Amino acid sequence: MHPVFPKIAARYKQDVERMQRLGDNPTPLMVQRIMDSAMKWLAEIAAELPAHLDRTPYAIFNSESMGNRDKQVGIAEYLCLMRFGKSLRLLVSQAERGEKTATYQIIKLEKELADRRFGEHCPNFKREQDHYNLLKIGWGLGIRDLSAEELATVFDSFCPCGKSPDGHDGNSLAKRRREFQNMLRAEVQDRKLTHDTTHQAPCIPEGGKEK
Repeated sequence: MHPVFPKIAARYKQDVERMQRLGDNPTPLMVQRIMDSAMKWLAEIAAELPAHLDRTPYAIFNSESMGNRDKQVGIAEYLCLMRFGKSLRLLVSQAERGEKTATYQIIKLEKELADRRFGEHCPNFKREQDHYNLLKIGWGLGIRDLSAEELATVFDSFCPCGKSPDGHDGNSLAKRRREFQNMLRAEVQDRKLTHDTTHQAPCIPEGGKEK
């Protein structure tokens, strides 16, 4: 692992726990203060990041930097990842090609965006969002090279999910990592198909054995 990863992961855990302490209905201002503080901190430690950091997951799952993208677009991108395991760009691309599943997924996504806007109840994610967030944070910082046992140790230290009182299961985390890598590969393949060079992914391992 790159030495900056523990710093970023610890800050992520701290900020999630701060969000949790705000309760079920925090004001937008309270949430924005935490987000602004996190972005300022990340800017301050930017010099510690590797010069050639593989930012593949950010380039794929986020249309622009956090500071510049539209809030509703950011929410849609995140919901698309957590609900359907793909980027918003890939979902739209599939629907434009007439894929039935993607077309209905767009309808579901639009409904959930409206429901969240008007405070309607939305089902919990089947995917564990903290696990996927840590995979995204650590993808270019060594997390994809860890063994299952090492993954469990890292997640026990930095994951704020609170759903594993006996510790994280390394084999389960390795499975999540394979799923995450497959998401990235599917995106890269679609971009080649559509000749989309926006945020070209710099490094997606094509093979190799899962540790």
